[in-house]
Formats: sequence, structure tokens, C-alpha cells
Amino acid sequence: AKGGAKGKKGDNEVEEAGPTPAETPSYALDIAIRAIDNGLSILIPSDKNAAAAAKMYQTAGKSSQLKILQHMLLFACFVELQRHNFSVAAVIGADLIGLNTKEHPLAPDVLSTAITYTVEALCMLNRPMAALKILQMMNVSEIISSDATPDSKMRVEALFVNLVIAHIANGSWKSAQVLVTNLLSKFAGTDVDDASRNTVTKCATLLQVYIELAQGKKEKAVELLAVSPVYPPLL
Repeated sequence: AKGGAKGKKGDNEVEEAGPTPAETPSYALDIAIRAIDNGLSILIPSDKNAAAAAKMYQTAGKSSQLKILQHMLLFACFVELQRHNFSVAAVIGADLIGLNTKEHPLAPDVLSTAITYTVEALCMLNRPMAALKILQMMNVSEIISSDATPDSKMRVEALFVNLVIAHIANGSWKSAQVLVTNLLSKFAGTDVDDASRNTVTKCATLLQVYIELAQGKKEKAVELLAVSPVYPPLL
């Protein structure tokens, strides 16, 4: 499917897990999803899916088209989440995360945002274990480090996150939570650019969500995601 904006299934199947909240989407969201779907139809040939189209652009060295495709998928995921089409949003998010490879990594802000949307969609589908699996595959410190600039403190924050992850691995939930809270408050006072700050904030929130899901507290995880809404980064 071309990102799933029309409700088609994508590269990574996500099963329905019971009924989802039914609300009539706003006129603006209807217009947005049609525009996004039209854009994806141009970017993704009829005989390819999102992954194949991305590979095509990578092979041809068309980095601009690849970046636009990634952002279009991210916007599609965001809009479907707002429309409460959680199963579609989860599929699109999983497809986008699947485009992140060692050879062609997604931009840190795109990847962290895609993970946030996918985790939220899976939680709303009452699939906390699937959300937890997405978070377990996430290399938070790598996302933060790759966003670093020579004069920033991002790599220090990445080491800080590694310590949080170590506590999580050992089941020291209280210690992990304290460190995440300290990370958020400490980073708020640094002088790095907004994009880097947003990346760390999203990653810290995802770590908090991971801690709650790992303890079986799905409602708390959903609450954390709702407190700080994440908007797609601009091109």
C-alpha cells in the first residue's frame, strides 16, 4: 500500500485488536489525508510499496525524493492518528520505521516521531506488548548521538540515556524513572538547537512510556503520550 493513507494494509501487517473509537473526522483532516494520499501516489509507483520505492530512490541517489517520501509517510501516520484510525496509523508507522537501515538511517527527528506515533497507535489498539516490542528495538542513545553537533551536549545526553536503559534492563524501575525525569529537567536548560532538544524530549518520553508498559501500566503510558503531543517535523 502507498503508506496506507487510504486504509490499505502496508508492508507490516497490524491486526485489529477490537473496535477503535469511531468519530467523524473533521473536514480539514479529510482534505489533508486526500492530499497526502495523492502525494504518495506520485512518489510510490503503482507496482511498488513504500520500502521498494525508498530503495529505488536510494539506488538512484535521489535523496530529495527519499526525504519527501519519509515525511509524507510521517504526516500520513499523524493524520490517521488524529482521525482515530489507529490500525492504519500503526501500519504506516511500522512501514516508516522499517525504512530505517544502517546504510540509510532516518533522520533522528523523523525516527523518534515515527516511533512515538506507532507506540501510541498500538496502545490505543490495546496492544501494549506490540508497543513494547517497538520500544525494545529502539536505540535511543544512537538516535540522540546521531543528532549531535560538535558544540552541543548531545553525546553526553546519550550516555545519560544509556544509564537509564541499564537500569531498565536490571528492572530498577524507580531508578530509571528518576534518571529520565532528571534528563528532561537537565536538558531543558541547555543551549542546543530546538530540533536537538525536541529529539531528546521525545526519546525521554518514550523511555518513560517503556518503563510504564514494561510494568503493565498501559493506561499510564497512554497518559504520558497524551500530555505532550508530538507534531511531525518540517522538511
